[in-house]
Amino acid sequence: MNSSKFVPFAAVMLALGASCRSHSAANNAPEGAHNLWVNEWYADASKDAAVIRQATLFSGQFRPGTAELTGVGARDLDVLIAHYGEHGGAISVRRGTASAELYAARVSMVEDAILEAGVPEGRLTIADQRPGGAGLPSHEAAAALTRPPFEITSETTNQTAGTTTGNQGGQR
Repeated sequence: MNSSKFVPFAAVMLALGASCRSHSAANNAPEGAHNLWVNEWYADASKDAAVIRQATLFSGQFRPGTAELTGVGARDLDVLIAHYGEHGGAISVRRGTASAELYAARVSMVEDAILEAGVPEGRLTIADQRPGGAGLPSHEAAAALTRPPFEITSETTNQTAGTTTGNQGGQR
């Protein structure tokens, strides 16, 4: 009689042990596999940040000869609307080689998408400008590249300390 009670108990214990072993095998996955979802999240967040920074839909993100966005273009527009719809700003729709009529249709499609997303009118503007904004004029960029590096000296530190802390060069 004792052996008949032991068989079901042994079967349950064996099943639990097997499940523990399979769980343990999952924990022995190759290094980094545990954080795969973190890597995917980080990659998506990085893509979103890049899209937000450039704030631009390029002509290549539309199907050729149409005002219809490609999959990547639709994803980018969703990211831009989510961000700039909340914070305000400008989205650039590049004309490229599109005709005036096609460009107007593309801009109209973007405007419709913005309104459909519930963004208040006037919060977002649409223009044909360079990605990432106006940038820096070339003569200022060249001057910044040729400027000697800033050196920190005791004299500089004392002058800075006096102006930011009210301390006269470390003297009391």
